[in-house]
Amino acid sequence: MPNEKKQEENGKNNKNILTGIKDYFTGGAFANGLAIILILGTIGAIIWIIGVHQATVSYNQQLYKEIINKPNPDVNISDQIFDSFQIFYRESNAANTNILSILLPVFGAWVGAIIAFYYGNKNFEKLSQGYKDAVDAISTSIDDSRKLAVSKVEDVLEKYPEYKEVLQAKISDLVGKSFKEIGTTFLLKDDADKPLGFMYMEDILKLDITEENLKKETKSFKEFIIERSIIDEITSKKWTENGLEDKYKNYIEISLNDTLLTARDKMKVLTDKQKVRCLVLDNQRQIKGIITMELIAKASTDEIEEKVIK
Repeated sequence: MPNEKKQEENGKNNKNILTGIKDYFTGGAFANGLAIILILGTIGAIIWIIGVHQATVSYNQQLYKEIINKPNPDVNISDQIFDSFQIFYRESNAANTNILSILLPVFGAWVGAIIAFYYGNKNFEKLSQGYKDAVDAISTSIDDSRKLAVSKVEDVLEKYPEYKEVLQAKISDLVGKSFKEIGTTFLLKDDADKPLGFMYMEDILKLDITEENLKKETKSFKEFIIERSIIDEITSKKWTENGLEDKYKNYIEISLNDTLLTARDKMKVLTDKQKVRCLVLDNQRQIKGIITMELIAKASTDEIEEKVIK
């Protein structure tokens, strides 16, 4: 038994070694290194060939000078040597030129093929990775949708009770005091407690007013809205003393029995901005909480008790 176990371990180790070698030769590091070696080798070979050609030309020129400058009483012999050298020089240069003419396009095509293959392989890897990421994103989206489809708003608010609290202010309240004491975002209501919409400080700060001066403002929301042109970012509608113009709402109304999937889909229909909110109402239209994109993201990752919707 010990021998069999040892053989099994040795087999696993050998398999791991072979796998490592295979991964090395098929991985990106080896491919990158091989491409660089081949390209640099080709460039080196071209430089070497050009260097040999230049050395041959220089040697022939030096030899020519020596023959011309060497005194020789026998004119016939000098003429024969000179004629012979001219033929050699001409043929040598022609041979070198032919070699360069043949090899340079070959080397150029070789380098081009290596580069094309290398970057083509890189693009294929990126395309494959992009496809894989898209498939993973779709799978994740499907899983999240299934989870949200069985998560009721009522159950989620029980798990996250902080979202039951909805910050509110009335249109007759003072602007500065509200932003200073309540927060930067709250539900603005009329004097009869009818929701008008969510007021965002950042929408007001787009006007010629600072946060410090805004918190010192002594006018009511009604007066402030009439005096200034406040544009709601979610709906692109102007605020009026009766809410957003054209009776638009910058929030979605949902019930306690709705699912998070319903809430998310309705929010996406209204806008793709992350700050959009759902106002949760009961059967008597009393406010029971809010649903935000942040809460939906939490619910899709956290463990929520799943209840079958009948």
